[in-house]
Formats: sequence, C-alpha cells, structure tokens
Amino acid sequence: MNAATQAVEHALDGLSRKERLRIAERVLLDEGFTSLLPAMHAIEPALPAAELDALAAVGLRTTPKTRKRAESARVRYASTFLDLFNQADTPAELAKKLKLDPSRIRQRIRDRSLLAIELNGEKRVPHFQFEGKVEIPGLPRLLAAAGEQMPALAFAMWFLTPTADLAVGEDDTPISPREWLLRTGDVESVLAVMDDL
Repeated sequence: MNAATQAVEHALDGLSRKERLRIAERVLLDEGFTSLLPAMHAIEPALPAAELDALAAVGLRTTPKTRKRAESARVRYASTFLDLFNQADTPAELAKKLKLDPSRIRQRIRDRSLLAIELNGEKRVPHFQFEGKVEIPGLPRLLAAAGEQMPALAFAMWFLTPTADLAVGEDDTPISPREWLLRTGDVESVLAVMDDL
C-alpha cells in the first residue's frame, strides 16, 4: 500500500458514516450509476410532487421500508466498489507482475480491452480479470461487447455473479461468467448471456 493510499484510508477513518456515504455516492455517480441509485442523503425530505404522482398513478408508493432497502442497496454498491478498488493493481503494479511495460497496460485500459476503475484520479485494474498471471479467456471480447453502456462496477458484478444461464454438472449448478470461461473457454455462450441483459 503506497503512502497516498494510506493517507486516504486514514482520512476516511476520521469521517462519520454519513460523510463516508456521501463520498461513496460521489464514487458511484462517477461510475455511472445515476440511473440506478438515488441519492444516499436526501436533499429534499421527499420526492417532488410530480414524481410522487407518477408513482402513485402506477400503484407505487414510497415507504420507510422501501427507503431503507434503497439505502441498503446503495451501501452494498459502495462497499463492492471500494472492495474492488482496494484489491486491485495500479497499471504499474500489474505491468510489473506481467513483465510488461506500463504503457501497454494503460493502452489496454484506454482501448477498454482491460477494465479499470477509478477513484480520486487513480486508476486500478481489478484482480478478477486474471487467474494468477493469466488473463481470463475472452475478456477483451466481453469488454468490447459491454462497451460504454455497462459501467465498470456493473460489469464486475455481472461477471462475478452465478447465473442459471451458465450451469454445469448433473445438477445444473449456476456459475459466474468468469468461472464459466475458466472452466470451458467458451466465450460465445457468455456473449449470448450478455446479449440478453
């Protein structure tokens, strides 16, 4: 862990839960979750009247229970992002592991053939894209298919989550796209699942 990361973590330790959630919200907004996640801290005590009327028109009403569930979901997203970020390599660290020039890693990030997540201007490459020092088979094709429409965190969650569309064994045990690629190398099946998203 470098000195800058230690300084950031030390600063975060001194913040209240609400302040941390505000920072996490900023991270999520920067990652493109504006349509998925409402604000972590309400600026207004309630939704605007027009939005409440629209919800009521289709039989939906906000309740303390739904607001609590939404906050819980936001916390899970923020926690997932921070876990991925903290367990990821900088381009220089990854280049050293793979015995490549750091410029090659940065180029692959720009080309989106390697996924990077960013926090406070620092980009890191999550470990899930590799098994040891070997890249997951077909990863660049999946990232190209995901394009800009799927934010980095959404791709990571999809890639690591078991799905019934990719099942193995006599009991059809669901596995994640990552596990499927490691076991079979069959990129076409994973691309087909992605097309259905």
